[in-house]
Amino acid sequence: NAVGSEHRARALAIGGSVLTTAIGGLVFALLRIGSGSLLAPMGLHWATNGWGYLFARRVANKQASGDK
Repeated sequence: NAVGSEHRARALAIGGSVLTTAIGGLVFALLRIGSGSLLAPMGLHWATNGWGYLFARRVANKQASGDK
């Protein structure tokens, strides 16, 4: 059933997103506790967002140029 498969895929995507967000929060919290500063988790957050942005931009540029 296509509808059942769609709901299952959506539930897995949402569950995976919640799980990875929770793990990220735990990592940031432990980094905050371990370092005693907000700068360490802020820096890590900035760095991961930067890498995500660069990766997305590269993919978009490849798609725009027709590369696969």
